[in-house]
Amino acid sequence: MLGHVERRKTVASWPNWGDNVIVTIRMPSSRRFVPGTTGWTEDDLNDPKIQRMWDRGRYEIIEGVLTKMPAAYLEGSFPLRRLIRQIEGHLERTTMPGEFGFEVAIQLSQIWI
Repeated sequence: MLGHVERRKTVASWPNWGDNVIVTIRMPSSRRFVPGTTGWTEDDLNDPKIQRMWDRGRYEIIEGVLTKMPAAYLEGSFPLRRLIRQIEGHLERTTMPGEFGFEVAIQLSQIWI
C-alpha cells in the first residue's frame, strides 16, 4: 500500500530561548512513498509513517532516490555461502572472534542507506 507522508522541518532555536531549543514544524506534503521518487535521506526514516512503510518492503535509498531492492537469486547465494564457510573455518582454527550478519541495514551516508 502506498501512502502519503508528512514532511517536517526543524528550525534552529531563537536567541532568547537558549542554545538547546529545537522547534519542529509539521509541513504538509503530497510526497508519496513510491520507488523512483527523489530527495530521500536518512532523516526521512525518523518519521514513524515512513518507517512503517520502509519496514514493509525491501527498500533502500541510493543517492537520494527511493528504490526497491530485487529479490536475491538462489544461485547467487551459493558462492557467498561457500566463502562464509571458509572464513568461519579459519576463524575457528585461529580462535579469532567474528560473526556474519545477513539482511542488515547499512548507512553509508545521508543519501545511501
